[in-house]
Order: sequence, then C-alpha cells, then structure tokens
Amino acid sequence: REEEAHAVALELTRREELSHRVSTGIRALARAEHLPADIVEFAAGPWADVAARAQDDQPGEDDPGGYLAAVTELFWLARPELAARSPERLEPAAVHVLRILREGLDRIGHDPGMTAAVLDRVAELH
Repeated sequence: REEEAHAVALELTRREELSHRVSTGIRALARAEHLPADIVEFAAGPWADVAARAQDDQPGEDDPGGYLAAVTELFWLARPELAARSPERLEPAAVHVLRILREGLDRIGHDPGMTAAVLDRVAELH
C-alpha cells in the first residue's frame, strides 16, 4: 500500500508539473496578445489542465485533441479588433472553440457552465 501511495503521489506531481509547463507557455503567448485577464486565467488554468491531461494520455503527440490550437483561436476571438478584420472567420471559429471547450472540459470533469461563461465573455467583448 505504501508503494501504491508513493506511485500515486509521483503521478500527481508529474501531472502537476506538466500542467504548469503548459500554463507557462499559454501565459507567454497571452502576454504578447494583450488579452483580458479573465480569458488568460481560464486558458492558463483549467484549459492548461485539459491540454496537459491530453498530452499525458497520448505521449508523443504534439497537440492531442487540438487543445493547444484552440487557445490560439480563443485568444483571437477575445480580440474583437482582430476578429473585425475577418468577419467571415468569426462564426466558424466560435463554433469550433465552443465544441472543443466543451469536449475538453467534459473530458476532465470540469463544470459544464464554465464553457458557457467563457463564450459569454467573448461575446461580451464583441
């Protein structure tokens, strides 16, 4: 039992470290984008957990589930001045981000209302 507990603790520590690395990368991207703080906190918090879990479950894959690519789309959506330059891209991007956010958050058991709250915030920005 002691060995099992130690193995579980090591696994949790490893997952936390992976999530922290993903979060750090997302925050670095966000600094260059001048984004609203709440969008950054979501992306570098719960969403970093989603991306890290996918990477952990599928080692060797660059972006399993497309969860990191979704960050770029979410950040684009959170900048209305950029989205205004390509209005034809707005609806498909919002639909894609909504789908992937729901899928990712459901995968790790986060509150389903979190997806709606993030997209409501993006809509508010527009």
